[in-house]
Amino acid sequence: MKKQTTAQLRKSNHNLVRNVMLTEEAWTKEALAAATGLSRSTCCNILLDMLAAGEAVELSHGASDGGRPARRFQYRRTSVLFALVLLQCENLQKSVSILVTDAGGTVLSRQKRPADRVNVELLRELLQETVKANPGVKAVGISYPGAVRNGRTACWSDMEELTGLDLQTLLRQRLELPLYIENDVNLGAWGYARKHRGETDTFAYIAFPRGNLPGCGLVLNGQLFQDCRGFAGEVLYIQNQDWDEQRRRLREKHGFADMVLQMLRPITALLDPDRIVIASDEISADDIAYIQEKCQAMVRHDFLPELIFPGDYGPDNLAGLLNGVQKIYFTAD
Repeated sequence: MKKQTTAQLRKSNHNLVRNVMLTEEAWTKEALAAATGLSRSTCCNILLDMLAAGEAVELSHGASDGGRPARRFQYRRTSVLFALVLLQCENLQKSVSILVTDAGGTVLSRQKRPADRVNVELLRELLQETVKANPGVKAVGISYPGAVRNGRTACWSDMEELTGLDLQTLLRQRLELPLYIENDVNLGAWGYARKHRGETDTFAYIAFPRGNLPGCGLVLNGQLFQDCRGFAGEVLYIQNQDWDEQRRRLREKHGFADMVLQMLRPITALLDPDRIVIASDEISADDIAYIQEKCQAMVRHDFLPELIFPGDYGPDNLAGLLNGVQKIYFTAD
């Protein structure tokens, strides 16, 4: 492993403290040292730097047990802003939503632009407007409805004008900000994993955008599975039907449920997850009961993992996107 320079180590330590401080509202130097593994003096020096830069604030003293009360510090979350971009195709209507959040994920503003065509020029225009209106934006994250690998989009997506591009490079040329791009359902899976740490570390996450076909994100041994081409989780290819035919099936009675049922056996046989999450705000109680009844009738149904129906995948998607942007910003070069 390449040895870090003094400057790199200092930046790495600063980012470690930032990440830890984002998890709670108030910290003492002693608590920071225990949580980060850094020395108390190192934490003290980093806090002094952050106070001088306006990145942290000192709170009122905590309760005293008879001695001098401990000094408490808080990360000033609005010192760093993020622009989170949601590219969506719901009920065949394309749109671009941009949410400006603070470093902890509190949404400060949002806008949504329906569009017949979503291309690089439109994204550049909207992002440049957002950064100009919000000078504190320090990084950008994009939730992309299609296969993407290392910032490059594959040749299939609902956003036809964005397919087959090195989207990350094209957008960074103008923005000059750290930029993170990931598949929307992968982000949903990772957001779910973050919320349910300690409960499960190997699961499949199937999400149905409103009025559209599903995707699947895979978390294996606590890590988001990153495959060779960005194709893993494209569960719509389990059915030997084109996209229009599958969309017609979804409109049939129990079409949604039947599509889910066809996915369960191959996912279970190949991955043996401890749960399969099926996220959609369009699945009915009747469809859930239908799925559960059909599962019981399957041969060796006892092999099937637990099925979870959390509703809309939007909150999980946003949580995963926020974490991805936090990582690229709060990470040393």
